Amino acid sequence: VDCGHPGSPPNGVLSGDKFTFGATVRYSCTGGRQLKGESSRTCQLNGHWSAPMPFCSGRTDAHIHQRYLRN
Repeated sequence: VDCGHPGSPPNGVLSGDKFTFGATVRYSCTGGRQLKGESSRTCQLNGHWSAPMPFCSGRTDAHIHQRYLRN
């Protein structure tokens, strides 16, 4: 059973290169963004991935905004 390429969210990174039954892929985000949703998905016997694709949200660079607020 092949689930097909699971895709990767904007500003996200997909780890894993097997997309057949039992394979697990993992997600992470770039640029200080936070992953929302499941960080991993597994190819199921029905040919679908176990969870919706996560997404990357926001940035963790709040210290930059505070610097601008002080000026």
